[in-house]
Order: sequence, then structure tokens, then C-alpha cells
Amino acid sequence: MGVPLDSLHSALALDPGAQHHLLQARRMQALSFTVHIPLVCFGIAFPVMVLLMEWWGQRTGDPLCRTIARRWSRVMIALLRSA
Repeated sequence: MGVPLDSLHSALALDPGAQHHLLQARRMQALSFTVHIPLVCFGIAFPVMVLLMEWWGQRTGDPLCRTIARRWSRVMIALLRSA
């Protein structure tokens, strides 16, 4: 016959009827992205905010900025320990 057996199996594998689990897999991926994308943004921005508060506290001598930076750094350490 003109059609190789491997290409026939590949065509049958792409049949939407054979992929009943595809919608569930896409939903799981969407849930994963929904959770992880904000966490990654927070994980990158939070240390930068702590460093900026520490720098601002040292530059201006404002004890509130240094206190905030110290508290945020403790929260950051707790998040790193739990992850």
C-alpha cells in the first residue's frame, strides 16, 4: 500500500477522539501557570524591594525603612526555608 504504517499510527494518534485527556491536561497546565507565574514575579521583586528599603534607610537614616527591610528579610528567609 502507499501509506506507511507509522504515518497511519501517527494520524490516528492525532485524532481528537483518541485524546480525551487533552482538555484535562490543558486545564492542569493553566492552573500550574496561574499559581507559578505570580510566585516567580514575587520571588524576583521581593528581594529587590528589600534591598531598596535597606539602601533608602541607610541613605536617609530613617529607622522605619531599616525596620521594614529587616522584617521583610525575615519573611523572605521563612519563605526560602519553606520552599
